[in-house]
Amino acid sequence: MSGTLIDLFTMLLPLVSCTVELFRDVSSCMLLELEFGVECLPFLNNLNTNISTVIMPIKQAVSLGMLAATA
Repeated sequence: MSGTLIDLFTMLLPLVSCTVELFRDVSSCMLLELEFGVECLPFLNNLNTNISTVIMPIKQAVSLGMLAATA
């Protein structure tokens, strides 16, 4: 059981890191638009990639959490 919880936390660490990166990208984009009137489509395209990398660990963590709950 404890091994499974450790695995779960190990999977969630990249998720936290990626989420922080995602918010940083969004805030950078908003600042560029506000201060310089720069459109940030490249940032937004990059967000799609970042969101995909966030969703996958969530799915894995949920699956692992369900396994831990039934064990």
